[in-house]
Amino acid sequence: MLLQPSTALPNLFVSRSQLTFDPTEVGEERFLLVKIGQDGSDSPVRVVSEVAPFFQIAVQARPLRFSAEATFTPAPGGTFIHVRYAPKHAGRHVGELTIEAGQGTQTVVLSGRTTGFLSRLLPPRDGRMHRPNWPCLLPGPLLPLLPTGPQTGLQQPW
Repeated sequence: MLLQPSTALPNLFVSRSQLTFDPTEVGEERFLLVKIGQDGSDSPVRVVSEVAPFFQIAVQARPLRFSAEATFTPAPGGTFIHVRYAPKHAGRHVGELTIEAGQGTQTVVLSGRTTGFLSRLLPPRDGRMHRPNWPCLLPGPLLPLLPTGPQTGLQQPW
């Protein structure tokens, strides 16, 4: 005799276990998506960002309203959650999204960092120079790292 379950057990699906944002300037924003779905259940799912000042979420809707948490019922094919990284001060920022449903809890690791001081002075990969309009004082050991010459617009101070 073959045993078959009489009801399907609900499953919670999360498309990514980690989101890593590209380097971002303080005051700027970056966005990534994570898809959340359930099979065998139409119960609400709660998503919470544990580091809300830096990472906020919005459910797939118009207009997007970002906050520290959201509760929704995923669509049959899954629902996209927009995750925004908006650093308020320089540094590395790490946190988690906690996804809670009737069938358990899953987490998504969040990480982002701000662009550094030298990224404002060094030419980007496209070759265009972005120089600040303020005088730059660098410690002696960092000066040899800066590209110089007519293509960069920087002159060696020695």
